Amino acid sequence: MQEDEQDKFDNMPEGLQESERGEAMQEAIDAIETACGSLDDAIDTLQEIV
Repeated sequence: MQEDEQDKFDNMPEGLQESERGEAMQEAIDAIETACGSLDDAIDTLQEIV
């Protein structure tokens, strides 16, 4: 999902990337990346416990 959103952002014209919509997309991409990192950490912790 993150890759798809990043591809959409990367394929937008530069003017749109710098618009409110582009900034919102980049914030969403960053949030997805952070969430994925947190999930990876949680999975690693659970695997250590088991």
